[in-house]
Amino acid sequence: MLESIAFSPEIAPCCRPSIDWPVPPGRVTRWSCTRWRAVLPDGFGMAVERVGVVLVSWHSGDTLAPCLASLPASAEVVVVDNAGEAGFAERLERLRPGTRLLVPGRNLGFGRACNLGVADLATEFVLLLNPDARLEPGALALLVEVLRDDPSLAAVGPAVAAAEGGWERTWGEDPSFFAEWRERRRGRTTANRPTASRHVPWLSGCCVLLRRAVFEEVGGFDPGYFLYYEDADLGRRMRYAGFRLCLWPTAGAWHGRGASTGRLGMGLDWYRRQSQVRYYRKFNGPLDRLALALRLAMVLLPRCLHGPDAAHGRALLRRLIGTRVEVAEADFPGLDHGLQEVTSASRRAM
Repeated sequence: MLESIAFSPEIAPCCRPSIDWPVPPGRVTRWSCTRWRAVLPDGFGMAVERVGVVLVSWHSGDTLAPCLASLPASAEVVVVDNAGEAGFAERLERLRPGTRLLVPGRNLGFGRACNLGVADLATEFVLLLNPDARLEPGALALLVEVLRDDPSLAAVGPAVAAAEGGWERTWGEDPSFFAEWRERRRGRTTANRPTASRHVPWLSGCCVLLRRAVFEEVGGFDPGYFLYYEDADLGRRMRYAGFRLCLWPTAGAWHGRGASTGRLGMGLDWYRRQSQVRYYRKFNGPLDRLALALRLAMVLLPRCLHGPDAAHGRALLRRLIGTRVEVAEADFPGLDHGLQEVTSASRRAM
């Protein structure tokens, strides 16, 4: 059955970072069901307390079915529907009966929606999984075993195969001007599957198993990021709290990448650049911030002067040089409105 609950900070205690953030208005619709108890597959010989899975959906379409099918039947699954699609609850119930659905009534972005989903779970471990990703058989059991065996670990991630071939770099250095330059030169994928486990500064939120207690201890995802950089921010704060993150390539997953975000067009650049500036302001020194500012000026200034994206470029530049970069969608029409305002302004500038 469907029930409505009021959205307030008390519902999501892990969503409370050190900065103030606005609570979205309205009500959250929850698809309620019986909670499950997860057990590892045969051969591991040990049971876990409950393992929860959080998926954030935004017009996820046909990608959701194989994603849900890749999860163990015993996993407790919460889906946060940022799009509020009509008929989504019924379709989800057909795909995986017993799945809980949270509908916040507006697009919260990735990190906030994850916070909401984690807060609805009472599990020791939580898997964050993109709807366009799916797990290899036994992958979740391997990841759980790694976290249970090492209390110093806050998160563990699998090797992730890319849809276009190769393997995604779902980990990396702490973002800085030169670290990101090196990443661009290396590319987002590698030809060979990683073979050795390693401690890493951060893990991609497309597929990562978290120790829930640590996630709550550090305040969850910073809701000031709408898309991008929230996972690097989380990894840094987990390490500051004395924990480590581990890539465990024996476990595997597949990621379609961009099944939903590919619909955004200009919006991708809007959110990525705002998140980049927010991260640099939080963690990086003045020289690093200056280098980023010069690069953004070189990238954005030509777009501000002419072309169909001129209005978008000017709006983004004004946003980035402002003194306040808190909630990334605050002064933008947002994903739910299909970028209509910026698109209309761009057309008028043509």
